[in-house]
Parts: sequence; structure tokens; C-alpha cells
Amino acid sequence: MADASFPLIEPVNASATGHRIRYRLSKAAYAELGSAVEHRRNTGREIERSVVEHVREHGRITNRVVRNLFGVGTPRASVILRNLVER
Repeated sequence: MADASFPLIEPVNASATGHRIRYRLSKAAYAELGSAVEHRRNTGREIERSVVEHVREHGRITNRVVRNLFGVGTPRASVILRNLVER
């Protein structure tokens, strides 16, 4: 793949606001790698379990920490935290 004629990575979100741009493997790279790469998306329950574990360990958690840990945006991180607080 070192001499691939296609881009290996692509931006996930083009950031016009100056926020950090995230990248992922391109679809072509995934296709070339085949079964060598396992992609698994975190479920809501797994995220919530990890957030609770983080709070037990560190005493608190912020929206920024949730965004960085799970690669979600500000609105999604807020929903995750709000749902946990309500429960």
C-alpha cells in the first residue's frame, strides 16, 4: 500500500471553525486492507459505561473529554452527558 494510487486517509469533518480536523482511513484503503482491519463502532451503552468508569476513576468528566475519547462532536457529547445526569 506504500505506493497506492489512492489517498490512504480522508478528513472526517472539514473544519471551517478552526477546530481540530479528524481523519479516518479512506474507503479505498479499507477495501485494500480487507479483513486485516476490524471496524467497530461504540454503542451507546459502551460509551455510557466508559463515561461512568472515567468518573469513578477521576471524579469528573467534561464534554471535551467525551469528545476526545469517543470521537464525537460537541452536541453528541452533550447528549451523552445529559442522558447520564438525568438517569
